[in-house]
Order: sequence, then C-alpha cells, then structure tokens
Amino acid sequence: MADALVLVTSILQVADVGLRTSLGLYAFFTALHKAKPEFSRYLIVLRDVHDSLRLLQKWVLDCPADTVLDEDGGSALRRQLVSITDELSSIENITAGKDPSKPTGKLRWVLKKPEVERKLLRLESHKTSLLILLQAVDMRKTAQLLQAQTSLGAKVCSLEARIEQQGKLYQQSLEDSFASLARGIHGSDTDAGYAVRRALEVYLQPMLENELATIRARDDTKRAAEMRGFCAILNQASSRIDSHISLLESRNKLPPNHAMEPSQPIPPRHCSAMQDYRGLGSLGAISSHHFDAATISRGVYPVPAPRCEIPIGTSEWSYWANIRRVGTFRLRYWLSAGPRGKVYNFTACFWPSSTVIFKTAFSLKYSNRHDAHGYLPLFPSLAIFPVLPRDDPVWEIIRQDDLPGLMARFSQKLNTLFDEDAGGVTLLMCASRNQSYKIVEFLLRYGVDPMRLPRDLLYGTSSQALAAMVLFKAFQAFTGRVSSSNGPDDADLQAFRYTVRLLVAAGCDINSFSPGTAISMAMNKENGPKRMWGDGTRSQYLNRVTHLAEILSQEGYDMLSWLDRSVLVMVLHRPCARSLPVLRAVGLTGGCSPSSDKPACSNAVLYLVLEACAMAISGGKQQISCLAAGENLVDVLVDGCNLYDVGWLHNNPSLNRPITPTLVAEELGITATWRWALMVAGFDVAEVFAEDARRVRWFRLQKGAKSSGVDMQGSVLQGSIRRRPRGAGRRWASRKSPGTVPIYLDAGGKTRKTQ
Repeated sequence: MADALVLVTSILQVADVGLRTSLGLYAFFTALHKAKPEFSRYLIVLRDVHDSLRLLQKWVLDCPADTVLDEDGGSALRRQLVSITDELSSIENITAGKDPSKPTGKLRWVLKKPEVERKLLRLESHKTSLLILLQAVDMRKTAQLLQAQTSLGAKVCSLEARIEQQGKLYQQSLEDSFASLARGIHGSDTDAGYAVRRALEVYLQPMLENELATIRARDDTKRAAEMRGFCAILNQASSRIDSHISLLESRNKLPPNHAMEPSQPIPPRHCSAMQDYRGLGSLGAISSHHFDAATISRGVYPVPAPRCEIPIGTSEWSYWANIRRVGTFRLRYWLSAGPRGKVYNFTACFWPSSTVIFKTAFSLKYSNRHDAHGYLPLFPSLAIFPVLPRDDPVWEIIRQDDLPGLMARFSQKLNTLFDEDAGGVTLLMCASRNQSYKIVEFLLRYGVDPMRLPRDLLYGTSSQALAAMVLFKAFQAFTGRVSSSNGPDDADLQAFRYTVRLLVAAGCDINSFSPGTAISMAMNKENGPKRMWGDGTRSQYLNRVTHLAEILSQEGYDMLSWLDRSVLVMVLHRPCARSLPVLRAVGLTGGCSPSSDKPACSNAVLYLVLEACAMAISGGKQQISCLAAGENLVDVLVDGCNLYDVGWLHNNPSLNRPITPTLVAEELGITATWRWALMVAGFDVAEVFAEDARRVRWFRLQKGAKSSGVDMQGSVLQGSIRRRPRGAGRRWASRKSPGTVPIYLDAGGKTRKTQ
C-alpha cells in the first residue's frame, strides 16, 4: 500500500512539471504563430499533450481510495509521463534565447528546426501511448465492477433460496407440531399441556422471533400480508390435523364428531365484504360483529395520547380460523405508534371444540414490550395463560374486594396478575368496575399496566381502568338511592381519591370516556329509588355528591362537561329518578346550556324541565311523578335563570315566532303550573307576565317583525327584572315538608289540584 502511494505521488509530481513546461512552450509558439502561421501544427501538438496530462492528473486525484494501481501499470504510466516531460524539456532548451524576429535568432532557428520537429513527433507518440494506458486501466476497473456485481447477484439468489427453504421448514414445523398434538389426543391433561408447550417452544418461537423482530422496517401492507400468510399456514395445518384425527379414530375408536361437546361456546362469526379480497376462505373472514364500519374499512382508529397533544395511531387486524373437530382460533395483530415509539403485539386465542384435547382455552401473545404488558415468560418473548370462563371464582373474589383470597389463589398458581376472560376483560378492569380499591392498588403495585388494556373484540367496547372506575362511581352517585348507607361515605370517597391518583400517576386519562352509560344505568328500574327521600337523607346524600364532584374536579374532571342534550333529556324527563338534585349538587343551574347546543341556548335546562312537567301532567302519571316534576321546576327557578331571554324558535327568524319560558309554558298548556312555580320561587307573577309580553313586542320590532302595539319608554326598554315577596325564597328552601303542592293543567278550562 505504501509503495502504491509513493507511485501515485511520483506520477502527480511529474505530471505537474510537464503541465508547466507545456504551458510555457505553448505561449512561446503562440507568439511565433502570430508572426508566421506555419507554427500552427506545433500549437496543436502542445495543446493535446497538455490535455492528456490534465486528464491523467484528474484520473489519479478522483480515483477511489480502494482502487490501487498495480506495479506494472503504474510503472508504464510513469515511464510514458517521464518521456513526455523529457521531450518537453529538450524543446524548451532548444528554443531558449532564440527569437525568430531577430536576424541572429532567425538563423539559429533555421538550424534547430529539424530537431524540434523530430522531438514533436516523439512527443506525440508518447502522448498516444499514455492515453492507451489510461483506457486500459479504465477497462480493467469496469471488469472488476462487473465481477463484483455478478458475485453479489449470486449471493442474493442464494439468500432467496435459503429464505424460501426456511419458510418451507416453518410450514412443515407447524404442521408437525399440530400432528404431534393429534397423535397425543388420548394423553392425559398433563401430557397434552406438555405437548402444547413443547410445540410452542420448538416451532412457533423461531417463526415469531425471526419474522416479527424486523417489524419496524415493514409497512402496514406487509404486516397484513404476514397475518394472511399465518392464516394460510393454519388452513393447511387444519387439513393435516383432520387426517390425523381420522386415522386415530380408525385405530383407537374415538367417539364420533357429534359426541364431542364444546367445553365453552364459540363466538359467532360473520362473513365480511373483504373475504374475496383476501382470498383465504373462512380463515380470511373478518367478523363484522367486532368492528364498526370505520375499523373494517381502514383498520386504523385514533387513540388520544394521555396528558399530551400528540395523537397515537393504532392499527388492528383480526382473523378467525376454525379447525374442524379441534377448535377455533382468533388471530389478532395490534400496532400502536406514538411519541414513545411503536408497540405491537400478536395474539392467538384458542377455543377448543372438544374436551378430549383441552379442558380450557388458552391465549398466546407476542410483544416487543415485555415488561409493560405482563406476559409471563414461556420463553423470552412469548406467554401462554388460560382464558378464564365467566364463572371462575376469581371474579366473585374481585367483586367482594377480597384481597387475601386473591393472593391465596395467586400463591396456589390458580390465577395470575394478567388473566382475562374471552372478551378481554382483565382483573384490573373488573376490580375498577366494582370499586374494589384494595385489589386495584395491589394490581398496580405489582406491575399491571392500566394504559394497555386489551380491546374487547367480542363486545365492541374498550375502556381504561380509570374510566371504568369513574363511570361506575358516577353511576353510584346518580342512582339517587334513599338510604344513607348506600351513598358514598367519607372513607369510601377517600379511598376513591387515592386510587384515582394512583391511576393518573400511571398515565391514565380521566376524561377519556363518555358517562352516558352511567345515566342509562341510573334510570334502570332495578337501580332506581324505591321510595321518597327524607329531608335528612336528601341533604346528606347531596352533600356527598358535591364532595365527589369536588374530588373529581381537583383531579381534572368536570362532571358537567359531558352533559349533552340527550343526557339531560334522559335525566329531566324522568323526574322520579331524583337525578336533577344530583346535577344541581355538582353545579348545574337553570342557565346552563348542553355542550351539544350550537348556538348555545341560555334556558335549555329550564325548557327541558317545562317539557318534563307537561309530560308528567298530561300523561296521567302517578302523583309522585307530578310532584317531583313541580319540585324540579321550582328548584331550577330558585337557582336562577333569565326569565326574559327572547329568541327565535329553532333559531329561524323566517318562522316569526319568538320564544321565552312563559311562551313555552303557554304552548305546553301548563300556564297555571308556571304561575304556581313562579309564586313559590318568589317572583311577582303578574309582573313577570307583563314584562315578558312587553319584551317580546320589543324583540319583534327590533328584528323587523310587524307588531300592532309596542310599549316603549324613551329609547330603552324598562321594567323590573326580578322581584321577590319578602321571605318567599327562604320559605321554599327551608320548608320541611312539601305539603300540598298545586299542579295545574290548562285543558278545557279545568283546574285540578294534586294533594
């Protein structure tokens, strides 16, 4: 290597000398050419020699570092270069001091001219040899590149052959693994479990480890293709398993197919419109029961990132494979890409169709984040654990918040921290739903991740542990139970606060759910109140609800932020559920507007209460319903609302119909009830009606509507907004018994009184 570098350096030095000499001679003969044109040939030769030297110098400088001249080629180039330099130096010595323009110089030039021409001929010959040598070196370099490319192509072909051979080995291994299970069909439960474990370790581990290890470098299309390929492998294996079982039936006289009863029901499956596209028959059919339309068409759904503004993109595929007389497989692939990188896992769940092979189902999982998902290591990246049935004793232990009983089952290895049922409900989810705070704290302390709960494919729902806890806690508050022992006591609220903080610290988002389900459950007849509230029970229960709202507000959750019109209609149109006092305890007033109202209406709650009164009275419901509706109306008026807020009906001025609370009461036919509620709430009824009529006329005039009479004083509409008789509001708020509350119905001019 050192000799080659010395040779290259020598070539560059000699070439540099030749370039300077050729430039000097070119300048000399250019001056002669201006006097006599006969020197044009000299200029052409010198210019060609200069260009050749420049080409050689550029080739040497641009030559890659790994390209080294051999000794023979480098020596030949250097000899030609030295010859060119010598000839140029000789011509320079001959022409030195000879000026053909002078008489003495002209005579000397005539004597030396033949010698100069001979040297020019030799110079041209050396230049040609130099160019030929450069071309030979380039051709040799090209041949080396072609040889390297051919060798690389051969290696690629060999690698493809190895990959294809490895794929065949994977397929054969998988078939052999299922065949080994079929051969051991009459073994005991221990032998069958050992066979499954051995098959997973020997055959499935290499495929999952090697194929899924490079998942980061693949796009979604390739990942979906891999899933379809795995389904195709199961399809081929199913026929092999069926043949083995048939052979065993003939040898060992196994019970017929109709005698094999499934140990647990297999989830129903429906064909999808994507079945023809995948071309996998029954294995490629995606169950449309488990996904909504957006998930089926794209396979991607957004997941909000907790405590950050960066969304997380989540992709999910699910395939079903049914192997006759063996069981049903559900293959699921889940990928989440967020600010912390990609998290993916592969799940294969199995439901047996016969108790001859297995007594229970199992779930096989693979993930690139082993410490956060709780996978018990069957080997480095795989885990196998049973899918718990619905009647497993651990669920009742969790509902009773029996932590010693749960720890006893763990010590006996009857359950693990990360067990789940067939629908994907984990122990942490069940404990959160049932407010089993001791078990929730225990699971969190021992590594259960609340942020990665499995998606419930069987029922199409998904929820975080914190969302489930807040949902059911809100349900307990909204049920309106009458007994103080059923309400949330102080110790329960403190435990709730502590557990919520644990889950928030683990990264859960407290505002990631919609509690409409809680209101629906609160309206259930089984959960509703069985009798009227007493005064002491009412105030004690509402104080605890207010305390619950304060706790949630301190943790970042606003219980009124999710109140849309549908939820309010559900609550206010059923006054017997006693949910309005609960809403008032968490901050709802008559001037509030649902989050779904666009534009917002300042009296939306008041209008809904008026509709509830009309429905309770005109529907001929029980006395308790009418009384509850009247109390709700008075409560809303006492809390405060704008009685004179005028607007167009449905925000459409073309209808030319203003709307106010008084006009709504008149249209609903409950004017007498409205008068009674105003009087009990402390308003001057006559003044409210007069002021309302006056403001409606002013509103119509201002909006361009025609009106026959407008009562104005100056340029500003004047009048009292609110006036209470002395002590009226206090009498309503402090009275111990509702006594006789008149509820009126304007129908045919008749008036009735509810005792």
